[in-house]
Amino acid sequence: MRILLLLSFFLCSASVLKSNNPPFEIKLKSSKFTPEVTCDFSKAIQPSNLEKELSKTYRFVQFYEIPTESEKQNIRSTGITLLDYIPIRCFIASFDNNISAEKLELLNIRSIVDIESKFKLSTEIKNNEYPEWAKEGKLIKLVAKYFEEENRLTVLDLIKKNGGQLTGEIKEIKSISFSITSESAIQISNHPLIQWMELTAPPALPEDIIGKNLTRSNSLFSNTANGRNYDGSGVVVALSDDGITGPHIDFQGRITNYSDSDSGTHGDMTGGILIGAGNINPRIVGMATGAEMHVYRQMSAQGLEGNQHIFNAVDHFNTLGTVITSTSYSQGTGGNYTATTEFADDQINKNQNLTHIFSAGNAGEDDHNYGAGEGWGTITGGMKAGKNTIATGNLDFDDRLTSTSSRGPARDGRIKPDLCAMGIGHESTAPDNEYLVGGGTSAAAPNVAGVFAQLYQAFRSFNGGQDPATGLL
Repeated sequence: MRILLLLSFFLCSASVLKSNNPPFEIKLKSSKFTPEVTCDFSKAIQPSNLEKELSKTYRFVQFYEIPTESEKQNIRSTGITLLDYIPIRCFIASFDNNISAEKLELLNIRSIVDIESKFKLSTEIKNNEYPEWAKEGKLIKLVAKYFEEENRLTVLDLIKKNGGQLTGEIKEIKSISFSITSESAIQISNHPLIQWMELTAPPALPEDIIGKNLTRSNSLFSNTANGRNYDGSGVVVALSDDGITGPHIDFQGRITNYSDSDSGTHGDMTGGILIGAGNINPRIVGMATGAEMHVYRQMSAQGLEGNQHIFNAVDHFNTLGTVITSTSYSQGTGGNYTATTEFADDQINKNQNLTHIFSAGNAGEDDHNYGAGEGWGTITGGMKAGKNTIATGNLDFDDRLTSTSSRGPARDGRIKPDLCAMGIGHESTAPDNEYLVGGGTSAAAPNVAGVFAQLYQAFRSFNGGQDPATGLL
C-alpha cells in the first residue's frame, strides 16, 4: 500500500511540474480561470447526488496537448465523449458512470473540473442586470443549452417544474427559450444537465441611420459582347427587411414578396442595391441585375423567431434554390457569441453552399463596455458575430471606413467586420417606381450580397453548375 501511495505522489508531482508549461487558462464566455492539476481522477469524476440519477456526468477536461484524431478514438473507447472545445486545450466531455479512473491516467489529461453554476451563466444573469427587452413583467427571458439530445425532455421538465414558461426551442443547437423568475433561473443553472444560460436575443432593429465600382461589381458585369457578363442570373437570394418591397419596374419578374404588410422603405433601399436593374434610370443600378429575390418580413421577435429566412434557410435552399441571405438589422451589442450565432454557424458548417450576409452595425463611435475601448468592439450582436457568417462594414466613396461603421473585435477576440463595401449615399429604389438615397451598413450588406450572387453565377459557369462554398468566396 505504501508503495502505491508513493507512486501516486510521484506521478502527481510530475504532473504538477509538467503543468508549468503555459498557457492553461480556460476562457469561458463570462470568466477565465486556470484549473489545478487533477491528481485524484476517481474523485474528479465521482457523480454528485443529482448525477447519480443520470447515465452520464459532464465535466471540463483539459489536456496537456489537444488530442489527435487517433487519441480521440482511444479516449472514446474509455467511455469519454468530447463534446465542445473550449480554449485553451479544454473540452466539455461526458463520462459514462462506469468509467475506470485508472484508464484516465493514460490519456494525457491535465485537469478535470466540475461544471459549476458560476461557469454556466452569462455576465448579465450573474450581475442581475436585465435590460427592458429581456423582461416580461416579473419574469426574465432566457435561453438554456443542454449537453446532448438525450437531455432534452429532462431539461424541459426541469424548466416547467421551476415555473418556467416555454417560448420556443432550437433542437439543432440543443437550446430552449423560456421566461422565468431570476431566482428560479439560478436554481435551474445548478442542474448537471444545463450547459449554459443567457438572455434571449434583443429585438431586431433596422440599421439605416445616417457601389458598384468600389466592390468591383462592374468588372464582373461589363455589359459588352466580349466582356464578363455575370449579373447573378439564375441565382436566388433572400432579403429580410421591413415588409413588402416594391412595386418597382427594376424588380419586374424577379421578386417574390412573402409578406402582406409593410412598415417603410428600408427594404426598398436594400432590395434595389441588391438586384435593382436600373430600368428607369440606368445610373441607379444594383449589383446583381439578373438575380431572383425572395423578400421576407424581419420580425421584431427576438432571436431566430424574427429571422425566418435564416431559420428556414436549408428548406429554402432545397425548395427555392436560395443560396444567399442579406440582413440589415441589429440584434444587440458587442459582438456576443449567442445561441442564435451558434445556430447560423452550425447551419453553414453543415450546408457550405449557403451564405449569410449581415450589416456589421452603425455603432462605430460607441463603447460596448467589454474592454475593447471606445469605437471598438461595436458589432451589433447576433448572428453577425459568427465564424461562418459575413458581417459587412461601411465605406465612403473613396474606400475609407466611415466613423459610424461598427468595428470588431468580437467579444472572443476575432476580427470583424469580414468585408466592407460602399454604404454612404447609395441611390436605390423606392416604392411606386421612385428612387431614394440610403446609407449605413444597411446598404453595405446587400452590396456584398449582390456581388456574391455574381460570383455564384461565375463559379457555376466554370464548374458544371455546382455552387461554390462560402469560404471560397
